[in-house]
Amino acid sequence: MTRTLLTLSLLLAATAAAQPKPSPTFSATTSFESCSKSWAFACNKPDGRGGTYGTAHERTHCERYTFQPDGTFTNGFERGTYKIVKDTVKMSTPDSGGGKPYKFELVLAADGTSLGSMKRL
Repeated sequence: MTRTLLTLSLLLAATAAAQPKPSPTFSATTSFESCSKSWAFACNKPDGRGGTYGTAHERTHCERYTFQPDGTFTNGFERGTYKIVKDTVKMSTPDSGGGKPYKFELVLAADGTSLGSMKRL
């Protein structure tokens, strides 16, 4: 009886150890990006004849988050830490004034192709 319990305990321990645990970080460098378009206006430009005119230029603005396997991320000049909890990426950036860090989270698609409104690159 004791031998059976010992064998069963070892079998259960081996089975539990063999189960893959969800990773708290991305296993490789991973980037997500979201782009939007807007218009930039320049009004009251002199036209050389004493009048003025305005111009408009379409601009594309992109935001990219790059996640490292060590639990850090960058977004432009911003740096922070992250961890993956179920289907959510929880991020934290330090406060430049030494106060509480800014924390936010985005939902990671089950297939990993998007994070919030961003698409995986």
